[in-house]
Amino acid sequence: MKKIVVITDFNGGVHLEMDRNLREVLDRDVEIEHLFVDAMDAKRPISGDVVLFMMQRRADQFKEVIDPAAHVMVASRTIKEDMAFKLLDMPEGSEVLLVNDCIENTSETVAMIYRLQITGLKVIPYDTAMDTSRFSVAVTPGESRLVPVEIKNIIDVGNRCIDAETMIHIVNLLGMNNWEINKKLLKYINSTANLDEGIKVQYRRTRLREAQLRTVVNMSREGFLLISKDGVIIMHNDFVSNDLSWNILDGQTQLASLLEGTDLAGKGNFTDELVKINGKWVLVSSEKVNHMTSVDEYMMLFRDVTYIRKLENSVWEKTKSKGQQAIYTFDDIVSQSEIMKRCIEKARRFAENDLTVLIEGKSGTGKELLAQSIHNQSGRNMAPFVAVNCAALPKSLLESELFGYEAGSFTGARKEGKRGLFEQANRGTIFLDEIGDMPTNLQSRLLRVIQEKQIMRIGSDRIIGVDVRVVAATNKNLKREVEQGRFREDLYYRINVLPLEVPPLNQRKEDILLLFNLFLEEPETILSMKLRQILIDHEWEGNVRELENVANYFKLMKDTDEPYPPYLLNSVVEVQGHGEVGLEDEILKICYRAQMQEESIGRERLKELLEESSGTEVSEYKIRKLCKQMVEKNLMKVHRGRQGCCLTNDGLKLVKEKS
Repeated sequence: MKKIVVITDFNGGVHLEMDRNLREVLDRDVEIEHLFVDAMDAKRPISGDVVLFMMQRRADQFKEVIDPAAHVMVASRTIKEDMAFKLLDMPEGSEVLLVNDCIENTSETVAMIYRLQITGLKVIPYDTAMDTSRFSVAVTPGESRLVPVEIKNIIDVGNRCIDAETMIHIVNLLGMNNWEINKKLLKYINSTANLDEGIKVQYRRTRLREAQLRTVVNMSREGFLLISKDGVIIMHNDFVSNDLSWNILDGQTQLASLLEGTDLAGKGNFTDELVKINGKWVLVSSEKVNHMTSVDEYMMLFRDVTYIRKLENSVWEKTKSKGQQAIYTFDDIVSQSEIMKRCIEKARRFAENDLTVLIEGKSGTGKELLAQSIHNQSGRNMAPFVAVNCAALPKSLLESELFGYEAGSFTGARKEGKRGLFEQANRGTIFLDEIGDMPTNLQSRLLRVIQEKQIMRIGSDRIIGVDVRVVAATNKNLKREVEQGRFREDLYYRINVLPLEVPPLNQRKEDILLLFNLFLEEPETILSMKLRQILIDHEWEGNVRELENVANYFKLMKDTDEPYPPYLLNSVVEVQGHGEVGLEDEILKICYRAQMQEESIGRERLKELLEESSGTEVSEYKIRKLCKQMVEKNLMKVHRGRQGCCLTNDGLKLVKEKS
C-alpha cells in the first residue's frame, strides 16, 4: 500500500484538515502517517512514497533524514469554495485584519486571498506588536483564538485545505490515476476555491473526455480491449464482459488466458479474423496504437457475427418504417438553367465531407430535395436521414423531440423514456428544416450539440455522444434575423459553414416549361402560346411547389374554358391605360384622403375605390402586389384588422409634393 507522511508543526486542526482532504480523494487506499515537529526526533529517518510539508523551511530543516526514494512536496493551500463566499459579502474597499498562527502562514494566507481575485478588499497581515484599534473585522483560517479581543466581527474561513494542483500532483506521484480516484478528485477540486483556473479547467476537460470516451466505448456493440506490450489487458468495455462472458480485471488479466486455442495473442496487426469464443462466432481485429509516447500498446476489437447480420437486415427496414431515409438524389433534380446547375454542383462538392450545410431559399424551391441528395451522395448514405420541421412542432415539444427524455421526466412522458431525433440520426444526417423559427432557448442547446457532438436527454444527467451531420434550411434571411436579435449570432456562424443558396423559380425561367411538362406526366400535351406566356410571366412566389399545383389544376381542367387558376391569369393582365406607377399614385391619394378623414381602409375597399378612379377592373393579386411594393418603398404600412392600410411619413410627404 502506498504511504503519505504529513508533517505539521503540532497536533491540531491543520493535520486533521490534511487527513480529511487526502481521505476525500484517496479514501482508504493509502496509508497516512502524521508527524509533528514539536514532538519529532530531528535524526529519525522519514520514509514514505510522498512526504508532505506545510512550509518550505520545514522541508529544508528535515531534508537530511528523508528517504531519497521519497517524493518531497510542500503543499499549496486554499480554502473551500463555500468559505470563500463569505469574503464576497464584504463591502467594497473594506480593510480587514488577517490573523494566523505564525507570520509565514499569515503571509501565505494573505497571498492566497489576493490570488482568489476578491477585488475591493484590503487585507492587512496581523502582527502582535501592531495597533489594531482601527480594525472592525478580522479574517482567520481556523485561528479565531488568536484574534485581538477588541475585534468582535470575525470571519472564520476554516482551516486551509490542499489546493487542486497539489492534490493532482500527489495522485500522479502515487500512480493512482485510475477512474474511481479521478471521479473523487474531480469532485474535490470543484469544492475548492479557485487559485489557478487553468489547472481546474484543464483537469475538468481531461476527465470529461475520459468520461465521454468510456460512455462511447460502453455504448458500442463491439468488444474493446486495450493491451500492453506484455499482453496485459489495460482497459476493456462492457461488451466483452457481458456478451463474451469474460471476467477481466484491468491491469492483471493476461490476453493469452482469454484466447486459448487461437493464435491471435501476440499476432500483431490483423483484420477480421473469424474465431469462435465461448460459443459465439466473432470477427476479431487488432491494431497497434500510434501515439507520441514510446509505450507499445495495441487495441483489439470483437464483433458478433450474428448481431452484424441481424443489424444489416433490420436497419434498412427500420429506417424505412420510420421515414428515416433519404429518397431523392441529385439525378432527381431537373434543371437546364445555369444558375441551378451551379447550385447543384456546389451541393455535390458539399456532400463529400461532414461539415454543416446551411441551405437558404424561398419556400418551395426544393431545399429538402437538395438535403436528401447531399445525404445520399455522402459517406453516411447507409445511415438514417432524419428530417424535422422546426416551425411545425410546438415549442413545448420540440426540445423533447430533438433531445429525447428519460422515464417520468414530465407529465405525459412515456414510462420507458424516448430517444431524441439526434440519437436516432446517429452516424447519419439530421435535417433541421425552417431552423430560423427555432426558439431562442433551444438555439443555445443546439449550438452545444453541434460543437461538442453530445446530447443530454431531458431529466437526465448522462451525456450521450452522437455522430451526426447537420444540414439546416431556412426561407428567412438569417443574417437579418441575427441583426434583429431573433437568431443567435454564434449559432449562425456555427451552421453557416457551407452556405448553399437555392435560386427562386423566377430566376431560372428556363426551367418553368420543362418542370411544368414534367409535372403533367403527359408528354404529348401541347401547350398553347398563351399558356406558355402566362407561365413565363408569372412571379411564382410559391416557386416549384406552386408550379406543380398549377400543373395539377391544368391536368384536371384543360378541356374546360378555365384551364388554369383565375389568379394566374389576373396576375399577368395589365390594367389598360394605367401603369403600376400610375396605380401607386392613385392608391396614395385614396389612402391620403382616408387618413385625413380619420377613416380606415382595407384592401377590399381600396380595390373598389381604385377601380372607380381608374375606370377598369383591378385583380386582388394586383392590389396585393402594389401594396407590397409600396411597403417595401416605405410609403405604406399594412395592418391586420380594422386599421387596414395607412401611409407612412414618407408616403404623406410624397402626396403633398405631387399635389
